[in-house]
Amino acid sequence: MKMQHMLELKDLNPRHARKSTWLQSQHSRTFISWFKKEVGKRLANGEDICDDVRWLAKGPNFAVSKYSSFPINEYHFHTTSRDESRTAQCNGIASAKDSNPVYGAVTYFGRINEIWDLDYRMFTIPVFMCDWVDSRGVKKDDLGFMIVNFDRLGQKSEPFVLASQVKQIDVSYSNDLSSYVATLRLRSLRVKF
Repeated sequence: MKMQHMLELKDLNPRHARKSTWLQSQHSRTFISWFKKEVGKRLANGEDICDDVRWLAKGPNFAVSKYSSFPINEYHFHTTSRDESRTAQCNGIASAKDSNPVYGAVTYFGRINEIWDLDYRMFTIPVFMCDWVDSRGVKKDDLGFMIVNFDRLGQKSEPFVLASQVKQIDVSYSNDLSSYVATLRLRSLRVKF
């Protein structure tokens, strides 16, 4: 459905059809309402729509459950506020490389500010609200560790990511580079639920 929406945006806005940044912005801004209408049209035409898609089209419950810690994908994620007084930091994340990049294949690094569990009545979807580091604040050191500057934040317009799309990273604060931290991807830890 994403591709169908993108094609419709291009058809409706031929002047902007080649501007990938504009197209992605419009897609993000209008997809939810378009998706709801599209599913409604298909149902009215008698098409068979799976239950999950029907519930997604209805949207989540407005009462959102928020957590300071959440186990998923064999990791246990924390918010930055929960980790403030802790030695081990579990709020660092790395997303998968962008599968539809505008500026090339990039892994995004961030910190979790809030953890929401969206309730679609028949299932829930955990999402993280994050501070994302600007790509110019990421570099690799001589040993191959990623060095991330959490003072160089970017991408404030889209702070959310599906919890299933990230990996937890180990965050180690550096003494000589106060705003930079070294990151190391963690192997998944078996968490019993």
